[in-house]
Amino acid sequence: MIRVITGEPGTGKTTYVAEHKQPADVVLDWDALAYAIGSEVDDHHDTDHEATHIRLATHLWVQAWNLLMGPNGKFVNAWIIHADPAEWQWKRYRERGVTIVAMHEQKGTE
Repeated sequence: MIRVITGEPGTGKTTYVAEHKQPADVVLDWDALAYAIGSEVDDHHDTDHEATHIRLATHLWVQAWNLLMGPNGKFVNAWIIHADPAEWQWKRYRERGVTIVAMHEQKGTE
């Protein structure tokens, strides 16, 4: 099963995954990946963003799907932290029947 955790920064996506994942589960944090390859913007879909970063992140996203497909044709257990998927990514998520968990701002917290 693949779960995609979405939401604005600070809504608890990473904490939620840490509290719910099993030891053998795969965790992919696309926002952390974008920053790791040099993104310095919060909106990784920004049209002024460095094109090389976007191409690299897109390539990695596509390749991750190939790796998440197990040898028996079923997805491995994975958690994908993806704050703001692009429309084409939403389409792929829906096509693959992933479970979406939308995190919202928690009231009464900073």
